[in-house]
Amino acid sequence: MFFKTDNNLDYYGFSNDDTKQLDSQMKPIKTISVQKYILNVFLICMTFLIVLILLSMTIISAYYAWNEFPLDSLIHKIIKSFMAGLFSPIYMSYLFMKLHLFKKK
Repeated sequence: MFFKTDNNLDYYGFSNDDTKQLDSQMKPIKTISVQKYILNVFLICMTFLIVLILLSMTIISAYYAWNEFPLDSLIHKIIKSFMAGLFSPIYMSYLFMKLHLFKKK
């Protein structure tokens, strides 16, 4: 029929000697500990949170710079918004001091 009945071959057609050699050459699978897994998840979550905060600061500062002086030309608005987005932590500090400490709008 289709299957040879040879004692030297296994079910898939490989010789028994080859499978014994493969079994002896296999290395154990490296497992990650639960502590390392939790640390990796924590670091990924913190990275995501920091990126989200920086992105929101960039959007808020660029929006405020765009609408601060509505009569400016388009190129001035684009440049101010780009610079405010680029240096958003510094610009947000400037806005805080301007709006809350000096009470200017």
